[in-house]
Amino acid sequence: NRASSVNSMKGAWLTEDQTSLTFTLPTARANLEASLQLLQTLCAQGLQDLVLCPGSRSAPLAHAAGLLAEANAVQLHTAIDERSAAFLALGMSTARGV
Repeated sequence: NRASSVNSMKGAWLTEDQTSLTFTLPTARANLEASLQLLQTLCAQGLQDLVLCPGSRSAPLAHAAGLLAEANAVQLHTAIDERSAAFLALGMSTARGV
């Protein structure tokens, strides 16, 4: 039942005053496609290395980065901690003179 599935999503995507499905629910495919488009655009602008801290909220971006790394479009570097990832990215850009 569409109405019951909408009611079960309240708190995730819907607010209490949203009663119709006039909006687009985020889907895994749409998020992956958007992530691929973003990264492909950055690659076209010269992105060579990508430092990523994969997690549940960045899963589409991590998956897209992995696909591009497998296609040798970008060199993927992963880090557990965001702060160390930032220092790694800064060091890599400084070494390249960017």
